[in-house]
Amino acid sequence: ITSNTVANLTNNYTSNGSTGFNGLLRGIVSGQGTNTVASNTIYNLTTATKYTGAGSSSSLQGIACYSTTTGSSVYGNTIYALSNSQTTAASHVVGIYYAGATSGTNVVYGNKIYNLNTSYNNASAEIDGIYVNGGLTSFYNNVIRLGYNATGSAITNGVVINGINEVASTANSTFYFNSVYIGGTSVNTTTGATAAFKSGVSTASIYQNNIFFNARSNSTTGGTHYAINLATNTSSTSNYNNLYISGTGGVLGKYNASDVSTLSSWQTTPGKDANSLNSDPLFSNATSATSPDLTLLTTGTPCDAMGTSIAGVTTDYTGTSRSSNTPTDIGAYVVVGPLITVTGSLSSFSACPNTASSSQSFTVSGSSCFICSDIVTGNRS
Repeated sequence: ITSNTVANLTNNYTSNGSTGFNGLLRGIVSGQGTNTVASNTIYNLTTATKYTGAGSSSSLQGIACYSTTTGSSVYGNTIYALSNSQTTAASHVVGIYYAGATSGTNVVYGNKIYNLNTSYNNASAEIDGIYVNGGLTSFYNNVIRLGYNATGSAITNGVVINGINEVASTANSTFYFNSVYIGGTSVNTTTGATAAFKSGVSTASIYQNNIFFNARSNSTTGGTHYAINLATNTSSTSNYNNLYISGTGGVLGKYNASDVSTLSSWQTTPGKDANSLNSDPLFSNATSATSPDLTLLTTGTPCDAMGTSIAGVTTDYTGTSRSSNTPTDIGAYVVVGPLITVTGSLSSFSACPNTASSSQSFTVSGSSCFICSDIVTGNRS
């Protein structure tokens, strides 16, 4: 299922909210065989259903992929402006619902998801960028911006929001180089918790080189906003991430139902993220209403060269090679430096008697920090 546009669909049937699946809306569904769901654009989908199911029964999903045949790929899709307009039921809205095979090579990568909304002001209403409900899968280079409605305005209702929600997975599933931003200010007192990344599994999943930034901010009291939220799991590996929070009600992490407020405490309590950061990643424009940009500023980002290389993930979200960045950068985008200007002539060399080579100085200028390792030599003739 490739290169399709699914857009401008509205389902106004409200259903009774308790039985059946009436009023549920899906952009793309693939539940059998070896799935390839790639390069699709899904936007402006709206439902008014009162149905309050979660996961596979969510009221609205951009993509639903749940085949248990090995070899599934979900990549390069753009999903935005999905909304449940119902104001009297705690509905769930999901960008990508995924429950895959428990063996083989399965991948979900390079997807961009933003501006998902559920309209009911209730702590049981929920938004998930990627909802993982099973399978042995690698999730990488995904870009997710949530906390804003279909038009890009901040969601001020205190609903539950998760950038990536790992509800179930097979051991050794991996989450690499994902960039997640949860935003929105002046959130009301409804107590829905949010997390850039949430996992409730006890399997040996691996979380590395991700940016999990939760900037969501309450007006006064309200829900708690986490960069990372993990169930008790001594088997998982989490490292080389950037975990950051910045708003009122923000707490760095939650582990085994307890808040952990600092990176040093997080490194001690669950014993994870020894090489991770706790700094503003400096996204280019995470809060843009309709074109959120989670590329990293070339000057000052702490994510430059702070990751660890991952075999098999050789490019970033845009297809730019990661091989020239050693160490690699954290997040879905590599840091691309500014143009370097070289001044001075390199063509005029004088042959010196009894000298095998000669050298010439030149100037390199730029606005970032680079290492220049080229040496210019001229052999005697």
